[in-house]
Amino acid sequence: ATSPSWSPIDDAILFQRASPNGIQSVWITDALGSERPRMVVENARSPGFSRDGRSFVFTRNRQEIYIASLEGEARFLEGVPETPGFADAMPAMNARGDIAFVLADEGPVGNLWLYAADDETFRQLTRSEGPLPGVLARSPAWLPDGRSLVYSEIDGDVTNEHIWQTDAVSGETTKLTTGAGGYGEPAVS
Repeated sequence: ATSPSWSPIDDAILFQRASPNGIQSVWITDALGSERPRMVVENARSPGFSRDGRSFVFTRNRQEIYIASLEGEARFLEGVPETPGFADAMPAMNARGDIAFVLADEGPVGNLWLYAADDETFRQLTRSEGPLPGVLARSPAWLPDGRSLVYSEIDGDVTNEHIWQTDAVSGETTKLTTGAGGYGEPAVS
């Protein structure tokens, strides 16, 4: 089991699990582990609860993003720009339905993008400034305000990973960690 996502209402955990034939699926279990886990969506990865705990996002084929109910009814998110890169979208959804995700838009790796649910538009949140043709942004996580998010970014050497915060409205970005790096996959309580 990998990629756990804890429900913001503390009742369940979504996670990714591979079947014996290697196909990834999203599973759910109650927060105490007292019930047997059940598969929610087959052929799915990178699950992430919405901030209200009523739905979740996941990916297929790394860049296809879906929004699903806890019963597994999934809707494909139309309009995500197509790219030749291989970065996993790692989507994160806030309570309004906005989705932050990684898009391999500047080479094999990617920047952080935003799907705004109110007007159904897509826009880039981060831009590669480093020595690579595309920074590897990873693991976006919304802060409780539903406006800001944290994420990790690998720039150049894979050990040079740091945590950043960005305001999805103003675009203001701040580096939160210092030193040699090695910080990744932030989660928000």
